[in-house]
Amino acid sequence: MAAGMTSFYMFRMIFLTFYGKGRMTAEVAHHVHESPWNMTLALQVLAVGAVGAGWVGIPAVLGRGLGIGNAWERFLDPVFDNPGVNLSGHGSAGLELGLMGVSVGVALAGWWLAYTFYLKEPAWPQRLMTRYRGLYLTLLNKYWVDEIYDMLFVNRTKDLGTFLSKFDLKVIDGGVNGSAFMTRLTGSISGFIDNWVVDFAVRRTDLIYYMSYPVRRIQTGIIQNYAAMTVAGILILVGYFLLR
Repeated sequence: MAAGMTSFYMFRMIFLTFYGKGRMTAEVAHHVHESPWNMTLALQVLAVGAVGAGWVGIPAVLGRGLGIGNAWERFLDPVFDNPGVNLSGHGSAGLELGLMGVSVGVALAGWWLAYTFYLKEPAWPQRLMTRYRGLYLTLLNKYWVDEIYDMLFVNRTKDLGTFLSKFDLKVIDGGVNGSAFMTRLTGSISGFIDNWVVDFAVRRTDLIYYMSYPVRRIQTGIIQNYAAMTVAGILILVGYFLLR
């Protein structure tokens, strides 16, 4: 399946690009040109590898039949020290040649299908697309794997990020900013009380000093003064009652 599908879409690309009527605008066609020599050289080296790499490791029986042998057959033997690897079973040459033939046949079938669809009968793809619209859309959208993945993982991850961002902004930052506001508010109230109550009372000690002056003059510590004030107080009380 992989060989057939690869052959089909690669030859489809070749046929649509280099065969048939061009689908580019005149402006684009004006700028079309060959690749520079350094890119062409690299592609040629890769082409040689693509064509010649298939001959590396071909079955020994096929190599002997073509007179080229198989220089790579024992290349990796020194790597495997486990005798069990060397004693493991191996398919027959006929089976190996048969699988090679099947692979080549499937690749040729992919080429033939691409040739039929895009060179010989170019209207067939459009008719198939119209007839099997649901299957076409399913394959065109790659079974909607990207959309399902976006819906289940990408968008949900973005939703989680949005929620965490709002939670950080409203709850975390709100709590921090709210505590800072309360700290500033209590600091302002404390400063007001300290300035207008405590400091005001401390600054008014001079008023208390002058108001206490008469009382301080009485408290002389001399007994004679205390006795004189006592007699004066008695005389004031007696005089008050006599006048009543």
